[in-house]
Amino acid sequence: MNIKYLYAKLNGCQPDRLADEKFLVRLLDNISSEINVHVVKRMSHYYGPGVSVVFLLAESHISIHTWPELGFADFEIVSCTGNSDVERGLEIAAKTLGATKIEKRVSEYIQEIPALKVAKKKSVK
Repeated sequence: MNIKYLYAKLNGCQPDRLADEKFLVRLLDNISSEINVHVVKRMSHYYGPGVSVVFLLAESHISIHTWPELGFADFEIVSCTGNSDVERGLEIAAKTLGATKIEKRVSEYIQEIPALKVAKKKSVK
């Protein structure tokens, strides 16, 4: 399994966009479509003034947590396939939110999956 992990701090973002729950859900929908991941469930919550949006993906998850009063967003994508362009997801988020400073960490690794032995059930007579 090829795992990609991207974590980013987005500073200098437009506060009105960071406070708009529906806008942020649409943003993550757009990112999900662009980076070839499949949304299983969408969750969001407006904290006033900040918002948290988390998408459970077939491949793992994508999330954003915002602090409009600081112009700051915490952004994360984790994907368990080699096909997801997590860096492209960050580019879309940063541009859409108007980020002026981006700090990011990206890691990619292969996780070996051991073959599992499954015990056969005994038949009941």
